[in-house]
Amino acid sequence: MHFSQPASSDTRQGRATPTNPWFRHEGWRLGLILLVGLVHGLIYIITIPPWQHYDEPNHFEYSWLIAQRGVLPHSGDYDQSMRREVAVSMINHGFFKGMSFTPDINVQGQPIWIGSYSQLNDPPLYYLLVSIPLRLFRLDGVTQQLYAARLISLLLYLLSIVAAWGAVREVTSRESRLRWLVPMTLALLPGYVDFMTSVNNNVGAVAFFSLFLWFSLRLVRRGFRWQDFLWAVIMTGFCLLTMKIVWIALPLLMVTLLFSLSTGHWRGLTWGLSIFVVVISLGLIFSWGDAAWWARSGFQKATTRKVVSNTPLGRAAFRLDATPGSPPPYLVQLLPIASGQGLKGKTVTLGGWMWASRPIVARSPVLRVFTGGQEYFQTVSLDETPTFHFFTVAIEGDPTRTGVILLPVNQQVSEPVTVYYDGLTLVEGAYPLDIVPKYDDSRGNRINWGGEVIPNLLRNPSAESAWLRFRPWVDVYGSRVLPDLGANEPSLALYSALDWQGSGWYYRSATGILLRTFWAKFGWGHVALLGHKPYRFLGILTAIGIAGAMLAIWRQGKQLPWDGLMLLGLAALGIWGLTYVRGTNYIFISTSVYYPVARYIYPAIIPTILIWVTGWLEIFRIFKRLVDRWVHPPVFLGYLIFFLFFIGLDIWSFVSIQHFYAG
Repeated sequence: MHFSQPASSDTRQGRATPTNPWFRHEGWRLGLILLVGLVHGLIYIITIPPWQHYDEPNHFEYSWLIAQRGVLPHSGDYDQSMRREVAVSMINHGFFKGMSFTPDINVQGQPIWIGSYSQLNDPPLYYLLVSIPLRLFRLDGVTQQLYAARLISLLLYLLSIVAAWGAVREVTSRESRLRWLVPMTLALLPGYVDFMTSVNNNVGAVAFFSLFLWFSLRLVRRGFRWQDFLWAVIMTGFCLLTMKIVWIALPLLMVTLLFSLSTGHWRGLTWGLSIFVVVISLGLIFSWGDAAWWARSGFQKATTRKVVSNTPLGRAAFRLDATPGSPPPYLVQLLPIASGQGLKGKTVTLGGWMWASRPIVARSPVLRVFTGGQEYFQTVSLDETPTFHFFTVAIEGDPTRTGVILLPVNQQVSEPVTVYYDGLTLVEGAYPLDIVPKYDDSRGNRINWGGEVIPNLLRNPSAESAWLRFRPWVDVYGSRVLPDLGANEPSLALYSALDWQGSGWYYRSATGILLRTFWAKFGWGHVALLGHKPYRFLGILTAIGIAGAMLAIWRQGKQLPWDGLMLLGLAALGIWGLTYVRGTNYIFISTSVYYPVARYIYPAIIPTILIWVTGWLEIFRIFKRLVDRWVHPPVFLGYLIFFLFFIGLDIWSFVSIQHFYAG
């Protein structure tokens, strides 16, 4: 794959000369790639109907208000006449076709509907850029203004291609095919081109973060230079002024600065220091002791598992501390999907031992059917003596997504109180309310109820097992910084990843949606490729790319530019990780599930495409070596396959888009 080694002193000063005439024309190759991207982007600007991108009306509104008023709008701001014009344009261009809803353009006392999610609280830089053509040119109506705004996104898209070209040059040798295949993939990938020509602040985030990676790689690979550092700082500032998901640029800038200042023999010391800092940081971020398989929501400082002397079962119990001035904490355990589906139309019994630090009226364990929004619980009186409380209920609706919630008080308390649970029990069937069950073991996994031994559907029902937790300060500050969702997202994201039985379905579904929208799914993620299971082949191609990249790393391990790949890897892990966690807290609290789409991982487009293209080249290399025994395929065969594939995918995409909007 021809990955590069650290730059020589001549290279750092820009004095290295090409040894092959082919490499004297890198600028021409970049120009050709940009021309392909420009034509491709213009086609998508024209092809996709107005307002048919994620939240495009609301993103446009932000820029329109800036252009018309000359100041940044405030939260809740709107212009009713502008909204009416946008709503009429949406109606005229078939936005609501097939939907049971059409906005009332004559509504009084409230803004006309042009989208459910206001963007006015987002950082302003992208919207300031998009407002420029709206200020400078007289455009007839909001539809023409929308197309002018899309042209600004097109320019940012072309900048991302330039950044990919520059970034890959920093980690590859001069003869590497990755230098033009990676940026060309960005110019040809339908899903990416479609999104990057929409009006959306993610477009700015992708462009600025890609440029940040380029300048950061220059620093890491070439050593500290003021001009590169200045550009990296500027791009970091642009990221902070554009979108939360690319705020990861700030810690990455610190890593970049550290490695850029250490060259030669100091580089080994830098790696050692970095590993030491990571280990210390993990100790500051994580601790041990929360009850395993139970997700905690709330800023409780104490662990949710505590060893107590009066526990009815085993050594430990669940502990929830409610304090004045803070929302009460709670625990959630998601049942595996198969277990939830098995409860359809059945009767279950739920209960457990409960007691409190002072007398209180509390709620029993809650059975929550997320898919239908039903909750089943009882109100119970607690004191300092453990008492077994349970109830029987016939489940209604679809229990596919079902969980048990420990929320003893659902509002703020006036005095501190600690509530304990032990021996939690969820079983199929109805059992006598005058018989307290016994347990076959101290963990409560099997229950003897009136002589009948039955399995407990809950995992770790007696809090005997512990697992990893974030320290409370991570939740306090992390919920303010991480994108999209509300408080406690860091902990809920962690627990969702730890509990693969209960929440693995979310990650599997999210991965499928991310890959489909990454490759070729259009509109608001609702315009799919035509055909029966059209994304299966693209999924296989993705898996081949990842597997091939792993083989390439194994084969070239000692030759790889690990400092640059480390930076790209951190960027990819950070962006992909932040994308996945956008939907994790919904699975614990909401009747609906939110799945993130590829626009959130596009800031990591450079390392992602670099991995895939590297893998494809490695697989093609292996294939060519095998067939060379019998035939000698020409070198250009791989390039021909590459271009034919993307041309075919593009034609497939255009036909699918035209079929959807013409139907």
